[in-house]
Amino acid sequence: QLQETQRSLIHQPIGGPSGGAGRGALAPGSRLLKPELQVCVFCRNNKEAVALYTTHILKGPDGRVLCPVLRRYTCPLCGASGDNAHTIKYCPLSKMQAGAAKQQLRNARTALGKKLR
Repeated sequence: QLQETQRSLIHQPIGGPSGGAGRGALAPGSRLLKPELQVCVFCRNNKEAVALYTTHILKGPDGRVLCPVLRRYTCPLCGASGDNAHTIKYCPLSKMQAGAAKQQLRNARTALGKKLR
């Protein structure tokens, strides 16, 4: 019975069961409600235990890192941790380096001075 209630809540238009457009019909611009599950995608993707990754979310609405695992991590490129923690993939410095590498490849030439394709 609980699952049936959850399913009906998920598919209700915002504003309740009546939704202003009749039972079961979605009003224009309404959205489906998301289940209230707290899941940290960082911990889930890193194969942490379900008991851990369902206790928190990765970031708060203000953008601060809330995940205790990621908060303890220190970025080897820029030294960020805590509220601004991130992995190398999301480091602003690695993005700048990637951009510089692309620019160098665009301008690369052979030993004879011909442009690389």
